[in-house]
Amino acid sequence: MVERTDGSRLLKDEVAYELTIRGLPTEGSAAELRGRLAQAIKGGVDIVPSAIRSLDPQEELSICGDKAKNLSEFVRAMEDTWSSADVRRVEARRWHLLKRLTALQGDQHQMDQRDHLLEAVCLLGDEIQAVKGALRKNPGPPGSPSPSSPLPEVSETDQGEGSLPEPAISRLPYYGLAATPPLVRFQCSSKGDARFSVSAEDIAGQFLESNAYLRSMHTDHRTMMAKGVFLATPQEAKIKDFTTEAASKVTTAVGLSTSEISQLNNRFGEFITVLGALQREQLSIKKGVDAIQLQFGHLRDKMDRLSLSQQGELADLRRGMQGLATQLETLRTQAPLPAPTGHSMAAAAHSQNRTAWAPPAGEVLRGHGVLEQPFPPPPPHSPAPSNIHGPSSNFGYRDMVASVGKAISQIAWYSGDSKVGSAESWVAQIRSLKQLKELGGERIPESIWVQAAVSRGQGEAILFLQKNQTSLKTLDELEAALRRRFEGIRTELSYIQDLERAVMAEGESVTQYGERVKALAERADPAKHPDQNMVALQAFMRGLPDGIAVSTAQMNPQSITEAMNKAQAALSMCEALKTKARPAALHEQPLTTAAIRSQSRPSSPQHGEHRRIGYGRRSASPPLRHKKGSPPPHEKRKSWSYNWNRPFRSDVYCNLCRVKGHWGRECAYRLGGAKY
Repeated sequence: MVERTDGSRLLKDEVAYELTIRGLPTEGSAAELRGRLAQAIKGGVDIVPSAIRSLDPQEELSICGDKAKNLSEFVRAMEDTWSSADVRRVEARRWHLLKRLTALQGDQHQMDQRDHLLEAVCLLGDEIQAVKGALRKNPGPPGSPSPSSPLPEVSETDQGEGSLPEPAISRLPYYGLAATPPLVRFQCSSKGDARFSVSAEDIAGQFLESNAYLRSMHTDHRTMMAKGVFLATPQEAKIKDFTTEAASKVTTAVGLSTSEISQLNNRFGEFITVLGALQREQLSIKKGVDAIQLQFGHLRDKMDRLSLSQQGELADLRRGMQGLATQLETLRTQAPLPAPTGHSMAAAAHSQNRTAWAPPAGEVLRGHGVLEQPFPPPPPHSPAPSNIHGPSSNFGYRDMVASVGKAISQIAWYSGDSKVGSAESWVAQIRSLKQLKELGGERIPESIWVQAAVSRGQGEAILFLQKNQTSLKTLDELEAALRRRFEGIRTELSYIQDLERAVMAEGESVTQYGERVKALAERADPAKHPDQNMVALQAFMRGLPDGIAVSTAQMNPQSITEAMNKAQAALSMCEALKTKARPAALHEQPLTTAAIRSQSRPSSPQHGEHRRIGYGRRSASPPLRHKKGSPPPHEKRKSWSYNWNRPFRSDVYCNLCRVKGHWGRECAYRLGGAKY
């Protein structure tokens, strides 16, 4: 059966609570309140949730705790003479208290207190059931009603497969089985390098709490069995699974703690080893300090053993030196030296140095135990020469270049080191020379220092400096360019500058040149697709050879990919025209390189000069050109694969790396080369 609130068996404050949660007035006597509650229950007035939420949880917990304590003491004081009506009155009050606690809501701490009170109120039912059993053995007068249970009856529809029936679920808090098990308050890690953070007290406390919880569960189980209450098979399985889960957590925590303790023991051994080494080192340091203190004591004893006469001589010498310094300062004040404008820089620096003093004329050095020694008078000052002018009065451009060339030879060679700070230190040397020249009066423009710095590069650095020397005007720009190129410190502005200066190199195909422009465009503007970047398209068109650029521009391409295809078509047409115009004997040379070279910018004068030298020697050979594989008789070699053009390569001079033996287009440091 389902319990209902019986206002006739409740106290006045309990009846007032029932009226409050239903939104009814609570004024009047106890009889009026009970009648009002009976009418509300009979009329089906429901409980208002907002009225329950408006109550103070802490005050409700305090009231319910006092009522549970008083009700428990009242039940324990029952005697066998009590009737079933008295038991019904106690059951009604316990049922009211149980529903009052169940409807209570609050924070986590308040909910924990509520659960403990619920457990106490449920356990109070055991004592009431014991009183009911005594009343059954000693029945009252005929016609008295039988006692009822505060728990709901078992319903067959509630017994679903895999779940506990409703009475069993209700009995969980009744027998103390819904208490929250102790949780693991620490975490252990099985990694070898994890930091150990679990103490022995935590492990022991966790084990004791879990053990006490399991003992409480077993005690409740034995109590239920002693009272004749047996659990069904699903309930026993549920309790077994719950117990196994709680025990597995403790077992896992203990296992992890054991592994952590073993790791701590291993680390403790290492710690002992290191501590021993530190103690030995400390002992050796202490011995060294003791030895130093002993030597210091000997030295102090020697100083103490100095005679008073020696100390007096030292004092006399100190006073004599102070007197000489005073006389020298007086002479300088009375007869100042001439102005340094008529002297050289060394003489001016010497006259300004207060410590570089000469002994006064006619004075003698007097002191304790020292013979008198007269000083000869100094020679008179020579007049300042009139033909000396400022250092930059007649300093022309050639003189500046010559002066910088002599000074720059003291700077180390720069080969493009990728170590961070190498470019900064190299440029700092040049700045130091520049400041030194300025101290000497030579005001040399900074652009001359930049051009002089280019001559101190070698390898890949000289190629980069020669390529960009026209755009470098200051030492700051030089340092930034070197750091960007060789140390990898670059910005989007640097990629934009490289994109604007991009030119199709000799021996580079249209596809390679286009992909290089795309890469620069993507780094210069990452937010925009490189194929749709109009700035990159214009840079690509500017870098093409003149003939190919004009033909491609007439086709009006809209993207770099389209421009690459049209430029390749124009280049193929140009190669076809060149092939028809050239002799058949020249078909062996590559056509693409010749066509691009004919349309590209002219090479440097040094390159042309060395080409003229090479071809001058080749012109001395017979005018008829032999076929490949048939070298002239005077050029034959033992090897059949020997190229008869190779002997002339000893006079070829590369205009890029300044090394003999190959052309500039074959250099590994060229644009797109292996070492570019």
